[in-house]
Amino acid sequence: MQQGKIVTLSGISGIGKSHLKTYILANKPDFQSLISVTTRKPREKEMHGIDKFFYSLEEFEKEKNLKNGNVKDNLQKEVTLSNNDLGKNIVITISREYGSGGRYIGKLVAEKLGIQLYDKQFVEKLAEDTGLSEKYIEDNEQKRTFLEILNNGYYSGLNNSDDLFIKESELIGEVADKESCVIVGRCADFILKDKENVLKIFIDSSLQDKINRATEYYNLDKNKAQKEIKRINKLRENHYKYYTEREWKDPSNYDICINSDSLGIENAANLICELVNKKVVTN
Repeated sequence: MQQGKIVTLSGISGIGKSHLKTYILANKPDFQSLISVTTRKPREKEMHGIDKFFYSLEEFEKEKNLKNGNVKDNLQKEVTLSNNDLGKNIVITISREYGSGGRYIGKLVAEKLGIQLYDKQFVEKLAEDTGLSEKYIEDNEQKRTFLEILNNGYYSGLNNSDDLFIKESELIGEVADKESCVIVGRCADFILKDKENVLKIFIDSSLQDKINRATEYYNLDKNKAQKEIKRINKLRENHYKYYTEREWKDPSNYDICINSDSLGIENAANLICELVNKKVVTN
């Protein structure tokens, strides 16, 4: 069995050790972090057992002398959360530009945490409940043209975007109440805005990165990819704004915005998992 190495970061107070640690964890997915023990006083917003273990000199000497390495065991229990048992119900919503790899990042996060990914499943469930074809639903959900906005209210019944959105919102609420999961798109960040334990993510990337991914994975013609990417993202933007009265790319709608081009797909997924683990421990 190959043994790992321990890396320690030392330096005077305020030099940036925490920022360096965050960078390493984001860019080196094989690294994990342990919480250290200190005898200094907690700074503002620092929490015992999350940022550090804060002990007096007397407490530190007592803990250090415990038998069978109990100090080490206690530290690891605080920071090592089982990916298959988060301990608390938590929902990760992934809003994403077309071509940014957001859906695949969501898939990786769900696999790493051992929870359900909801995306195409909503289409299947809607088709089952409404009798509409899956193709019709895929062609009409999460998209809204300018003409549809002008004509809103002219049509009635299930065969329009409004009814699809209402039904899909109900499904999102149901799965969020039932289990921990990853939900891709569908204004889930807004629909679940009043629910606790929701981590809201937005994924974007450079235009060239989106073009590369669209031609490689989505089989788009390279000469037409840019136009198609802009068209689809505009439809998503219209859809989001119409139903939420918010701007789709406004960072204040989300807990974190990630550029998958700069960070990388795998590192983006690892960063989200790290945020989930911290959110669970904090709560």
